[in-house]
Amino acid sequence: MRAHRIPDRTVALGQVLDLVVDQGAERVKLHASGWWLLTTVDAMDRAPGYARIFLVQAAAGASDSEPGAAAADTYRQWHERDPSEVLELQIPSSLPHALGRLETLGYRSDKWSTVGDAVDYEHDFYEDGGTPPRLYGDRAQLADCSALLAVGGTMTITARGIA
Repeated sequence: MRAHRIPDRTVALGQVLDLVVDQGAERVKLHASGWWLLTTVDAMDRAPGYARIFLVQAAAGASDSEPGAAAADTYRQWHERDPSEVLELQIPSSLPHALGRLETLGYRSDKWSTVGDAVDYEHDFYEDGGTPPRLYGDRAQLADCSALLAVGGTMTITARGIA
């Protein structure tokens, strides 16, 4: 079984609100209050099938380090402003458990708006005939997970959002 990892440097896209996962025999909805929606610094360069987003429930602390140039550029493309801080997250080191397909993802982001003026988005991965990404977690049961990875399907990450 392949274990996925969360990269050392990620970019915050917003806060996760909820998600629905097709686990074959059942569909599971998770209300994810307190979770971050993250992606990699090269997210907008990845072709469909290779795009990745991370959903992380983690304690965050401010860091004194400066954001890397690639992370800052990705943040600017998504939010149309400079990042104000760098956070250090305590996250699991491995995401080995296949949990199903991510059907929908609700998230809140203040992209393209004043800091703190957030808008809620609901993304349906079946939209326009799409194929949902596969979902992996740090635990075998979705409800027990503190970190998730959605990868593949027809998902892409653009400056306009998740497509």
